[in-house]
Amino acid sequence: MQLLRTVGSVSSLAVTFDHKPVDAKETELAKFPFLYMTGFRDPRLNEDELGALRRHLNAGGFLFANNCSGYSAFDKHMRSMVAKLFPDGKLETIGKDDPIYSSLHRIGQGKDRQSGEPRPVELEGIMVRKRWVLVYSKNDAVTHLKLVSDPFGNGYDADTCRKVVGNVIGYVMQN
Repeated sequence: MQLLRTVGSVSSLAVTFDHKPVDAKETELAKFPFLYMTGFRDPRLNEDELGALRRHLNAGGFLFANNCSGYSAFDKHMRSMVAKLFPDGKLETIGKDDPIYSSLHRIGQGKDRQSGEPRPVELEGIMVRKRWVLVYSKNDAVTHLKLVSDPFGNGYDADTCRKVVGNVIGYVMQN
């Protein structure tokens, strides 16, 4: 819900707060060009679901994946899932000069949500035909939007989260 509130506040997009979990089946995925996945455990997609998601992303869909607490378990599972989705590719660091860091806000440094100290914003992705189809934040870039801090989580402060989410949405709308 926080992601939707942020989209509504940083853009002119009309958003509704009708939360819809999506089964990873081709007929379901096709209805949603922008997918959001978050968690701290294994997403547990089976081979058919991975195939449907791969085809969806290759056909123009987009997935924003967020490690909601920055825990290593989700990171490990996400990397494994991405390797299955794109066996010939791998998550690559998105360079600071990439349009995803300037599509709505110019993002240089972010801030750590625990200490408030500067820290780099680290996004990784998979590119298909010169377009990011999957963007992954191994450090939580969404949870702090609700201004409730996870004392054990590894993520960005609320302002950095707003900028990252706004830029991901802006990038997808422009590409």
